Amino acid sequence: MSNNIHDTNVELIREQVKNLIDECESILKNGEALSNYENHFSIKYKHLISTSNTLYTFTLQQDFKNFDRDAFQQRLDMMLNVILNIQSSKISQYDASVTIGEKLARDYIPQCREE
Repeated sequence: MSNNIHDTNVELIREQVKNLIDECESILKNGEALSNYENHFSIKYKHLISTSNTLYTFTLQQDFKNFDRDAFQQRLDMMLNVILNIQSSKISQYDASVTIGEKLARDYIPQCREE
């Protein structure tokens, strides 16, 4: 996100990711290639690119034919809500990192799943 987590506009990021996904799905549905829209995306999603280029790139790399929008949205919401909690001093950045790391480990690493 932003260099200073307290300056991160979470709602704008949430909105831009949603709009980017909607736009990608529409473009692909029309049989066009996303690569034809790189310049358009770089202008329209400038804020998202400047605050979280990794999230922007990750979003564009999704297989939209088999895209699980709900799962994607859940993970995004989890991370953005943690940022909001850091901004409101409900949780430290360290504790947020541990919480998200443990959640993702349980989701993706079989050895970390609880029996």
